[in-house]
Amino acid sequence: MRIQIYQPKGITEKQYNFHPKTSHNITKEQLNQLHLGEENFDWIVFVNGKLHKELSKVSIENAEFLSLEYVQNQEQYQPILKQYFNTIANPDLAFTNLNFAFQNLGFFLHIPKNTVIEKPIHLFYLSQNQEENTFYNVRNLLIAEQGSKVEIIESHHNFDESFTLTNSVTEIFVDSNAKADWHKLQNDSATSYLIDHTFAKQERDSLATVNTFSFGGKLVRNNLDFIHNGENINSFMNGLLSLEESSWWIIIPPCITTSQTARATKIIREFSKIKLTACLMVKFLWIKMRKKPMLISRITMYY
Repeated sequence: MRIQIYQPKGITEKQYNFHPKTSHNITKEQLNQLHLGEENFDWIVFVNGKLHKELSKVSIENAEFLSLEYVQNQEQYQPILKQYFNTIANPDLAFTNLNFAFQNLGFFLHIPKNTVIEKPIHLFYLSQNQEENTFYNVRNLLIAEQGSKVEIIESHHNFDESFTLTNSVTEIFVDSNAKADWHKLQNDSATSYLIDHTFAKQERDSLATVNTFSFGGKLVRNNLDFIHNGENINSFMNGLLSLEESSWWIIIPPCITTSQTARATKIIREFSKIKLTACLMVKFLWIKMRKKPMLISRITMYY
């Protein structure tokens, strides 16, 4: 699914710093204003690209939560990175390649077999104290092994008058009988650009959901790719958009092109090795709310 607010000159005419200042003065009171009734949630806070545990609240047990930067520099994690990292991100996309070349911050969560993460985890990416326009290359890696369960909320917030351009790439691996929910809460300021690519690979009998709520930001573009490897796989993509008068939005109906040996449906069982192009049936409901047009979409895939 691709959802785009398109204002190219606003991006290309700016200069960006790829190395943000790490100093900040964000307080817990400021962070509390970003919470949405999350007293029973866990949260993980990155400020200017660095993980800040003093601002985070983590009660995860029997799972490995680390910054991706730390994992990439530790020898014991190299086998799991070799198995998963950058294996499903599309190498033909310019922004995913840019992210791979410059990624310097992000989130890593590995959930072992049959482990259930009871509390949702809110992932905050905050930018503050930047005098120049700043370019962030964010990378997330979620690995949910067989029979595990997890729910993630991701949001980005710019506290400065200067602009941020965030190029985010997320890889999600959902093993057999596992369940992973990823909610994208996009309600940033008018000085923020966000380009997001999410890739999810699912195994047999798994369930993955990506919910996208876009309410703010100068430019927001979301691209979702699901890879099915097996039967009885459920994928859900839900979107809620608030269309601001100051931005142009281009809504491109979702269409999935996949080449896989997994059986897509029982009807084409004998043709499972051919390239399949499946345009999903989508219902868009336009409503008026507070004089702002809203778009609600729900896309459901069953394989």
